[in-house]
Amino acid sequence: MLSLLWVVYMPLLVLCGFFGGIFLIVTSMKHRKLFVGLMGLLSFSFVTLPFVFWGMGVDSNTILPISTTLYWILFSLTGLLAGLSGLQAKIKSIRNMGFIIFIAGILGVIFWVLMNENDEFFVSSFVQGNQANLANDGLQASLARINVITGATKKKTNTSATTTTHITSSLKPILKSNIQITPNGAKKVAYSVTPNKKRVSTSKTWHYTGKKKYIAVRTAVQVTTSMGVSPNGSSAGGVTLGE
Repeated sequence: MLSLLWVVYMPLLVLCGFFGGIFLIVTSMKHRKLFVGLMGLLSFSFVTLPFVFWGMGVDSNTILPISTTLYWILFSLTGLLAGLSGLQAKIKSIRNMGFIIFIAGILGVIFWVLMNENDEFFVSSFVQGNQANLANDGLQASLARINVITGATKKKTNTSATTTTHITSSLKPILKSNIQITPNGAKKVAYSVTPNKKRVSTSKTWHYTGKKKYIAVRTAVQVTTSMGVSPNGSSAGGVTLGE
């Protein structure tokens, strides 16, 4: 769940770099501090250029092939250097804004690193099965055949993760489950289990060998019971993998 820290903090980090960079640029012009203006421009660029590249359909990694951790460390350094310059020149506004950007950047690095540490995320999806097979039985037709699918993905190494799928059938034992794990950007993994019981938990390890990035995972499940076949699905969280 540590990924939520990054998701919540990211907009604040962008706003800090955006308005903080503009403030440093304007203040540097007022006090004729070219170096501070340059740091402000860099701070502004660090938070705006990724969105520009995305809008153009360009992968920012091809233009600046560095890790996300190093990216935000460089961002925080622009604030630190601006803050030290303001401290030396005894200009409180520059000093304070520079150190605010520096602290915001360091917190961004910390939250990003925490998100990458064995991130685990659970999502439950409740899907009501097709009642067509129950039409001939008035008693059974009045019952809702509901399967509960819970997906979880946990980082194993820098290039592999394990996705666990929990399946619960509320009415009949599960005769067979066909499971397909789909990590975004990695090879799909498909397999089957025949538990013959109402609850089953199954895990599968998959691999990713590309550049480091966050990979969202989905699980598709086809559950077979004596009442019929029901296709279900669930988000299975995500992890950051890659070298």
